[in-house]
Amino acid sequence: MDNRRGSAKGMSAWGRASGRRPKRQLGVSTVVATILLVAIAVVLAAILYVLVAGLVQGSGSAPLGGALAVGQPAMNTGSASTASAGYCTSGNTCFSLTIERASASLVVPDLAFKVTNGSGGPTYITAAASLGFSLVNISGKVLAHAGNVAKLGALITGSWTYSNGMSAGTSLNSTMVLWVDMGTTSPVGSSQFIVAMAVGGYSGTVSASL
Repeated sequence: MDNRRGSAKGMSAWGRASGRRPKRQLGVSTVVATILLVAIAVVLAAILYVLVAGLVQGSGSAPLGGALAVGQPAMNTGSASTASAGYCTSGNTCFSLTIERASASLVVPDLAFKVTNGSGGPTYITAAASLGFSLVNISGKVLAHAGNVAKLGALITGSWTYSNGMSAGTSLNSTMVLWVDMGTTSPVGSSQFIVAMAVGGYSGTVSASL
């Protein structure tokens, strides 16, 4: 009888032991599960980053407003010296805008300019070839010039000519001033705007009221 009890107890104890995992196996399983969870979290975070970056950047073009800032336009009347330099005809109404800030990667071909009213309508710029937009340095020398290509809108699209060491690859900077020769009629009080439009590696516009 005692042997049977001992045998039964041994079997019972063995049965209970066989239903449990060794502590070492439990530890390994926990580590593997933790590694898998971390790996899944990293993959999901990477996917989310790619999706959000695509939504924010869109086509990959940076906003022009973050790359270019201009000062308030100042009205000038053309003189013999500005006419001789080639950026404001004598007697004409011209506006100058200082470049307050420009990204090192921003170049002239990235931009197109126009003068328009708030609804994009006609402007006071005439179609004379001598008028238009000029980039001038602090010494009063024309670095780049683009004549008008149309009377309405005066949109400039790649018709720039360069001089005095300037080229299509030269970065814009705060030593440059944008001059706009408006012709003989002043647009003051007519809700006109000078608008810089992105046509290269940027998107959007930067505008200043006349």
